[in-house]
Amino acid sequence: MCIIQDDDNDKTKEVAKMHAIYRSSLVTIAPSEAPTSKTGFLRPRDMWRPIKMKARFAENVFSDVLLVPEGSSCRPSAPLFQRGWTLQETLLSTRVLVYGLRELTFLCLEGIRSECGSHLTVEEINWAFHPGSKIHVNMNHPQSWNYLIASYSERFLTVEGDKLLGIAALAEEYGRSKGVDGYFAGLWRDKFLEQALWTTASYTGSPKHSKGYIAPSWSWASINGEITGFGASFNMPLAWLPETMPDNITCELVDVQTTLTTPENPFGMVSGGYMLVRGNMRRVIWKSEHGRGSAWNGIGCLTSNTNERLEANEKAVRDPRMAIRIDNQQDWLKEELVLLWSLEICKTDDGRGYALLLKETDVKAGAFRRVGRLQITSVDESRGNWFDSDYTFREVMVI
Repeated sequence: MCIIQDDDNDKTKEVAKMHAIYRSSLVTIAPSEAPTSKTGFLRPRDMWRPIKMKARFAENVFSDVLLVPEGSSCRPSAPLFQRGWTLQETLLSTRVLVYGLRELTFLCLEGIRSECGSHLTVEEINWAFHPGSKIHVNMNHPQSWNYLIASYSERFLTVEGDKLLGIAALAEEYGRSKGVDGYFAGLWRDKFLEQALWTTASYTGSPKHSKGYIAPSWSWASINGEITGFGASFNMPLAWLPETMPDNITCELVDVQTTLTTPENPFGMVSGGYMLVRGNMRRVIWKSEHGRGSAWNGIGCLTSNTNERLEANEKAVRDPRMAIRIDNQQDWLKEELVLLWSLEICKTDDGRGYALLLKETDVKAGAFRRVGRLQITSVDESRGNWFDSDYTFREVMVI
């Protein structure tokens, strides 16, 4: 009610205040089952009544028990927890009153109380929200930011262009609480290259590029789909171990800039941007593998070709050390082989590591765009370190 939705100037001005509004609110009312603002949430509820039953506790030992069903106000599939804008509402508020399908639930920094009598701790429901953003306290930057982005990327936005605005208030509060500054289209200057190694979640459907310009290609905001990064990700299956970044950073971030749509809001929308990086680059070929696993994965092949095009007789021989993840395979549906550049970011002493996959762009001469991520997963002593041969050291601009 505080934002005039069809007034872009008012929307931009008010969005910049949201972190303070949520943080300062006495209580935030969260209608978890309302799919739209027109639906409403104050209506008769279907009550689950307690049931009295006979139970046997031991041989010839019987007693009456009362079964009281839980109302499930905080179920993760509730409409409220599927919308992108509501993540920061529930994370930044210190007290939240959830109107569920069958009961009220109150959450604060100390715990949770429901009409059904549930006494869960806040930590037990952090898949939905964590009042006061306490979820970051025991996580270091940028793992804590990666965790939030993974959670945010699971949610839906009605307007694609709101991708950065929808998390702007949380970003501002995060910068204040973590003591980090320099925010560029969803990534922080501190540990920037580590954040730039985000990838699309391998256990979800095929991601897609946004229809209009949202962010530079190196930003997670440029992709519509679930994102994961180093550290424990919100949307990672429980059986998976989190990725960790190797200590040896081999790439230098020379400069990074974004053009803000509204200069008064450094956490808002951008109309352009670039990063200037310097490091080892090596040619690779991406080969599609339709019908095998996740269709946009494909396989990686080595090449010593430094030309702009693939040679007609060039063979693509798979390198088992390489694990390629393409951001959006829809770009190359009609191409079986695609010639790319890999830019080494980090590696271990024995040669395993990560690189960004880049492709020349026709938008700006000499510039590249990010198209995926390469991981060197194993070591082959007979071949040596992957990036120690057939590489060139270059300074490139990624837009």
